[in-house]
Amino acid sequence: MSVPIFPISFAGSPDLKRHIKIRLKGCGHTDYFYDAKSPSSRDALRMKAQKFIAKVTANANDIDALNELLRDDGITHNAVNDIYTVNLERVNL
Repeated sequence: MSVPIFPISFAGSPDLKRHIKIRLKGCGHTDYFYDAKSPSSRDALRMKAQKFIAKVTANANDIDALNELLRDDGITHNAVNDIYTVNLERVNL
């Protein structure tokens, strides 16, 4: 399994962009990050989601590192809809 690269044009740019669909199990769209100033938002799931998103972002320009990250036992890939599902309770960060 490797991360696909799709030709996506942003503002007319001919550059190839990586387009990866990632679902964080148990997280809604606003649950990816936490507010360090708000203790109520610092639950374990949000903190792990934030850490995972940071790792994806840090490895975005290194396709080998990104592929290695997405091969974690806590991540499954659905080839039909091309979505990576991350089980934050099982993923190794």
